Amino acid sequence: MQALVSALADTLKKASMFDRVLDNLDGCKGRLPDVADATGISYRSLQKISLRVVKNPGVRTVEVLDAYFDHLDKQREFQR
Repeated sequence: MQALVSALADTLKKASMFDRVLDNLDGCKGRLPDVADATGISYRSLQKISLRVVKNPGVRTVEVLDAYFDHLDKQREFQR
């Protein structure tokens, strides 16, 4: 039972991470080339993810994008 609860928690965490990534990609449509340069993820891949053509990108891709957007948020907070 504990393993099932743990697996469910991991699934929800990944889903919410992907949702955050999609929200951030929606907010930076004109800056996808900058995101591609900073993350090493191709512009075309970012485009497909942001347009929801790719429904299930790799976990590593989502983690890299989440870390990138988290870093940007922290930079913005620091500059205030």
